[in-house]
Amino acid sequence: MDERHGEVVTVYTERSAVPNALWLALLQETSSVLDILVYAGLHLPEANPSWVPEIQRRCGDGVQVRIAFGDPESEEVRTRGEEEGVGAGMAARIRYALSWYQPILGVENLQVRFHATVLYNSIIRFDDQMLINPHIYSMPAFRAPIVHLRKIDGGPLFETYAECFERIWAQSRVLENKEG
Repeated sequence: MDERHGEVVTVYTERSAVPNALWLALLQETSSVLDILVYAGLHLPEANPSWVPEIQRRCGDGVQVRIAFGDPESEEVRTRGEEEGVGAGMAARIRYALSWYQPILGVENLQVRFHATVLYNSIIRFDDQMLINPHIYSMPAFRAPIVHLRKIDGGPLFETYAECFERIWAQSRVLENKEG
């Protein structure tokens, strides 16, 4: 068997099938890099009330945390809201998700930005593991699959998604104090 297939840890048929404990365990085990690329990612703090306090702890331990939310004022977010059938609800969900992070904005090692991209996948990187949530036209993200990846030498999948995050991060705008 081609060793690159070892990058795929498992595939969940939909995001809601991922055990809540897995999200939190991966976060708690993160020691250097936490990257989050989402439109809203509201499921993260809602399903795990200790999510935001744990991010603050990770930052305190020197973990570099970067979170890129969809820009609620962007055409891309408006379009995604229409595609999911929630209209302006998508922008409202982003603002609501951001309110969960409000208490830790400004914490050392935490950077928060807005992206205005057509987001084909949500990407959550925990050091050398990732959870990828492909976005499927007109389907809410919670009904789309999740691919759990791990980084291995010579494996292209993990690096492809890591590079995707970097490209979007580079063109994202810094969250202004009045927005958070």
